Amino acid sequence: MRNILNNIRAEQTRRYSYIGMSSDNNYTYAIQYEKSFNILYNANEAVDTIALPMLYSLRHYLELMLKANIEYFHKFSELDNMVDSGEHKLFPLAHAFEKHWKKVIEKFDIEIDDAEYFEDLYKLLEIINLLDKNSMGFRYAYSKKREHKDSEKHFEWMKQIDILKIKKIFDKVTPLLNYSIDVFSDRTKKSSKL
Repeated sequence: MRNILNNIRAEQTRRYSYIGMSSDNNYTYAIQYEKSFNILYNANEAVDTIALPMLYSLRHYLELMLKANIEYFHKFSELDNMVDSGEHKLFPLAHAFEKHWKKVIEKFDIEIDDAEYFEDLYKLLEIINLLDKNSMGFRYAYSKKREHKDSEKHFEWMKQIDILKIKKIFDKVTPLLNYSIDVFSDRTKKSSKL
């Protein structure tokens, strides 16, 4: 009997969501899209059967995590760059995040070598931007403005991408985006104890 109840509870945990509790802010959303990307990346499926939702998850993670970091750091940077922005393009968001971050580390005298992280971030954004500049290519087969079906297709028939290369860069970027808030908190707590 106990096994049956445990199996029912396990199945409910896997299949029922308290979606309101798991959708509190952009950071929470972003982490779920990151997890979705990794689950799809590690799935035992032919990549062409899942590439579009996988890459959409990655792109949306980047957009949401950049917005979450901007939202958080603007309180300390006192800059208004892209705060509450409806922007979907990744480069303007990344530049705004970098400005907020640089201002905060300067203001709070945080020593950190972040050059390689930002280099990898912009390298990843360049790849994603070439594939899906306006957040439409991974979601729709054709541009919404199409007049002729074949003239506005997002991807050429023989277009190939190296998802392994994207994943390797992605793994180098996530510490910057996921943990910059923690680095800031840790460094400012240490300095306030001195």
